[in-house]
Order: sequence, then C-alpha cells, then structure tokens
Amino acid sequence: MGALEPIRLVRNKKDGITVAERTRALRQMMEQIHAAEQMETWADEQEAKGDAELAQEYRMICSYLDQLFHQMDELLGGSVISLAEFSDILDAGLSEVKLGKIPSSVDRVQVGDVMRSRLHEIRTLIVVGFNDGYIPGVHASGGILSENERALLMEHHMNLAPTAEVVGNQERFYIYTLFTKPSEQLILTASRMGMDGNARRISYLFHSLERLFPGLHMSEGDAEELPMILAGESLLWEDMASGLTMMKKRAHDGSITKEQETLASWLYAQDPERMQSLVRTNFAIYGGSVISRSCAAALYGKEMQGSVTRLESYAKCAYAHFLNFGLALSERPDGELHSDRRGSFFHKTLEVFFRLCREREISYKEISEEECRKLVRESVVCASESEGILLMEENGKNEYLKRRWSMMADHTVDSILRFLSTEDFEPKAFELYFDGYTTPAMRMYLSDEEQMILKGVVDRLDQYRTENPMGPASDTAVTDPLKTETAVMPGRDHDVEVISGGKEGYPKVYLRVVDYKTGHTKLDVSLLYDGIQLQLPMYLEAVMEQAERVNPEVQVLPGGIYYYIVDDPCVDVTSDMSEEEIQTARDKEMQMHGMTLNVDEVKEHMGAVAGSKISTDQFDWLRHHVRKKAQQFACEIMEGNISAEPYKKKSSTGCDYCEFSGVCGFRPRSEGYHYRRVISLKEKDFWNRMEEEEKANAVDRRSEESH
Repeated sequence: MGALEPIRLVRNKKDGITVAERTRALRQMMEQIHAAEQMETWADEQEAKGDAELAQEYRMICSYLDQLFHQMDELLGGSVISLAEFSDILDAGLSEVKLGKIPSSVDRVQVGDVMRSRLHEIRTLIVVGFNDGYIPGVHASGGILSENERALLMEHHMNLAPTAEVVGNQERFYIYTLFTKPSEQLILTASRMGMDGNARRISYLFHSLERLFPGLHMSEGDAEELPMILAGESLLWEDMASGLTMMKKRAHDGSITKEQETLASWLYAQDPERMQSLVRTNFAIYGGSVISRSCAAALYGKEMQGSVTRLESYAKCAYAHFLNFGLALSERPDGELHSDRRGSFFHKTLEVFFRLCREREISYKEISEEECRKLVRESVVCASESEGILLMEENGKNEYLKRRWSMMADHTVDSILRFLSTEDFEPKAFELYFDGYTTPAMRMYLSDEEQMILKGVVDRLDQYRTENPMGPASDTAVTDPLKTETAVMPGRDHDVEVISGGKEGYPKVYLRVVDYKTGHTKLDVSLLYDGIQLQLPMYLEAVMEQAERVNPEVQVLPGGIYYYIVDDPCVDVTSDMSEEEIQTARDKEMQMHGMTLNVDEVKEHMGAVAGSKISTDQFDWLRHHVRKKAQQFACEIMEGNISAEPYKKKSSTGCDYCEFSGVCGFRPRSEGYHYRRVISLKEKDFWNRMEEEEKANAVDRRSEESH
C-alpha cells in the first residue's frame, strides 16, 4: 500500500478535491515506484536487443506525462471535479500524446521527376531545370498515323499510345499538382546555359506564375562549378564533349584536374581525329565569318534580287540571312497549321475583301453589316484556298486555328471600316507590287558589275487629295482648268489615281502607306536608325518615286507610314460600360501606329492614329537614311559577310523566334561570340542624328559636284 498512499490520502479527503491535488498525488506515486528509473532500464534492454525506436519511446513516457500534468495544473489546477471527470480529462490528454520515433519517411530529401513522383505532406519543393523545353517537355506529334486515323481506330476500341496532346496535358496536370504540394516553399531553378554551351530560356510557365503571384522574386547568379562526372566507358566521349566547356574555363586559371587530363590523353590515343575535332569545336575563338566575293556572287547572283524584308533579316543577323537566302535552309513542312502562317492568311483576306468591294462598287463607308459578313466569309475561303489552308490535315488544332482566324478577320475588317468612316483618306491600292525594274529608286548599283533589285508589296496605299484652290470642287472645275490623268502603278487588279496639274498651287496628293502586322510591332526609331525597320520608309520611297515620275508637276507628299496590328484584343471592362465603349476600347488597341505628316491638311482629314508627327523635311531625311542603309547592307552581303552577330536591344534579340537557332552555333557566353548592341534612342536624339547625317550628305554632294 506504500506506493498508493498518496492516492488513498486524496480519496479520503472530505472536502472537494482539486485537479492540482490529484495530479500531485499521481506525481508522488510515480516517484515512489521509481517510474523514471524503470523506464530507463527497459529502454536499455530494448537497445541491447537492437530496437532503438522502442527504447526511445520508453525514455519519453515520463517526460510526456509530466508535461500533461503541468498543462492540467495550468488550466484547471484550482477546479474541484469528480474522479470520473478527472479520469475523462486524463484520458483525453493521453490520447493526444505522440510517442517515440521520428518516422524515417518524414524528414528526408526525396529526388524524383515530374511525371513519376508522388509526394505527400512536403514542406519545400525544389524544381531543378525549370527551362523552356524541359518543364513542360516538348512532345513530338510524329508517327505513321494521323489524328483522324487514330480517332477511327479508337472508335473500334483499339488501345493506342497517348497522343502528344494527351501527354502534354497530363504533364501540365502533374506540374500543377506537384507545385501545390509544398506547405512552406516552392523554389524554381533554371540554367542560363546548358552543358553544350548553348543558351537556355526559363520556362514559359514562370510568366504564368508571375501573373498569379505579382511579388514573385527571381534572382540570378553563377552556380558553382561542378566536377565532370563519368558514367561508364560507353559515355566517355559524351562526357568529354560536355566537360570540355568547363575545362576551357578552368584552363585560364590552371585548375584542370589530373583525372580530366588523364581522360583527355586516353581518348586522344583511342581516336586522335575525333578528339582534335572536339577540341577545335570547344576551344575555338569565334572571330566572325566571311565568304569570298566570288562565292557570294555565285550564291546570290551579280544581279541580286530580294525584298526589303530580306535586308531587315540581314540587319537582324547576317548569318541567319546566309542560311536562309544563301544555303536556302528551311524547316520541313509537317502538315500542321502553325501560327506563323497567320500573317499571309490575313494579308490575303484583307486584299480580297477590299478588291470585292471595288469590283462590286460597294462603298467602304456605306456597306451594311450583313453584306460585310458575307464578303468576309468569301474572302476567308479565298485566302484559305490561296494559302493551302484547306488542304491542311483535319485535326482539333487546325480546326481551332481556322475558326479563330475567321473570327479575327471579322473583327479586323469591322475595325478598319469604322476607322475609314471617320476620315477622308481613301484606300487606292491593295497588295501593290513594285520592283527595281519599274521603280529606279529600288535599283541599287553595288559595283561596276553588281546591283541589287529590290521588290516588295505594299499592303495598302491610301491617299487624300486636297480641294482645288483655283475653283469650286466639282467635276467640271477639276476637269476643265486642269489636265487630269491617271498614274498607273503596277498592282494587282487596280490602279492608283494621282491628280496631276500643270501649275503650282493645284491639288496636292498625300500618300499613306499601311503595313499589316500580326505581332505587336510598333515603329521604333532605334530600330529605324539601325536598319532593322526599313520596310515602311522604303515602301513610301517606292510609291512616291513612281507617283512623282509619272506626274512630274504634281505635288506628291507623304501623308504617313503605319503598322496596323491585326488582332482580337481583350480589354478591361466594367459593368457600366456600353457596347460602344467596349468597341472603342478594342479599336484603340488595334490603332495604327507610325509617323504622320505634321500639317493641318493631313491631321484634319485623317482618323485617330498613334505615334509621332513629323515634318516633310524629316520624312525626306528618313527616306534618304533607309536608302543609304539598304545600300550598305546590300554591299556587305556581296562582300561575303556572314558573321553570327545578332542584334540586341534591351531584352529583344535577333535570336528570338529564329528558325535557325538549332544549327547556327551562336553561344553568347563563348569567347568571340557577342551581340551587336542597338543603341536606344529617344525621338529627339534620333532626329538630331538624322539632321546631322543630312548635312553631311549635302557636303558630300557639293564636293562631288565641284569635282
């Protein structure tokens, strides 16, 4: 009875018994039976048997009971309760006690991949290799069966491997599931360069995460160098090739390891030619590339022909120009309808729409909505046939793009017609063709034997004619005192009317060049100065040269040059906005952007456009500058320049969306490779440079005339 004496004394107490008195009695009883010593003895016995986990549980029992009694004293120590109530409280406390071991499956680092890992209750998830093309991966849609054939076989309950689309959707689902698992941290890491030395981009999913979490922070830094790891004889050459990039970096400070030297020596003894090729590839210092003038003449011809866009591609990267126009490399067609064909589809659709309006004598400003929809449908079908879109394989992706593009054509035509209804400029030509044979300004003499014939197609040419200052604006007044004529400019099923007068002061004609773009392109003075955006000023030069040549006495003036964005924009709306206000916001997103002649006659008769307003002199400076740039680029092409030196302006580079990135070998971090930096100019600085350039040209002309 000695060990239970504290319990007996409490039970015999006549007054009410508090919780503190009951817990004190339990502590005294545990001391008298030497509970702690007994637990330690049992723990030692279990350790001797090799059961360390059970031994740990024994050692923790007394500590947990003491903590439980302390909590009961803190919360209910002065409360008088019955034995049954105390027993219930004690049972509830004991049921919450977690004894013993730290499970081996909890505090650990588990390594796996996105598709196979099934993780539960994780605190931190570190994603390694969060690069474009890896997470999510690229799943090729190749195979001998088409989508239609697969669908037919599946209808007959045949088991087939999942399609690239299904695999891609599964992977995105697993990524979403995995990224939502960690309770504390999600850490994403991406490499800027692969083991092959090529640059890598961060996964496009990062930008989706940025939109979801505006405070997301990305830091950059150089990872510590890792040792070259070999994985067996069959992989020695592969390891050597990937390790040479790191060895090249270490060679400068003499930190190449003995193992690396031994491996290189052994591989050289096995295959000297292959080893020398690896060393040349990885240790070569790039110093630019040039082919001979005779080779360039053989590739391009002494009478080189090309579009203005071709010169722009040269300005972006001379090597990409060589691969495209010299070696004629191109991606293999795969029967899929890709978004890069969107441009030619919309160009053709708009050309056909306005041509049908002209043929059927339908006014752009008076066309009904029903008639407009009918013409757009006809134009879409015609453009699809012309671009071979109707022959594309019938699958979900292609069908979606066709529906999407048809809907965008509706919105684009509506937006253009609304804009034209607000101004006095009128479209006069669509898909207007020109070349150096009919337009001398587009013929450039490079040497005594070499020349370049530039050609191009103006998407849309608009014009505005001023009223006749000599008399009332009527057919009689125009026809009688002025001899009018039509200047025929080579186009497709249409002419451009230019009013020509015999004396100064008669009607002026303002020409406006519009180029359709399916990307978010804006006229950038920095790219204009560098020669990357030659198209609009060169097109203006071509149409003005033709108009002035056919009509030597008429005043042909530049009205403006613009990019028009073909898009189906999404805009922010509020519940109180009307349909008209929403449409106005959408039209603003598709507004033409460029340069406008800063005279009242133009501004008062032109609709709302974005961009800058410049003088006639500035338009002349711009035309002279781009012509000089075009001449420079054409000469460099014939001199054989094929250097891999793409342009870079802020985050944009000539490598963006380049179809030759997989074969060019351009490595920004490798010695000798570098971007050609485009200076960011403010508009004021740009025009100051244009003015200085024009003054220098004038001095050169006077010097030539004096000689």
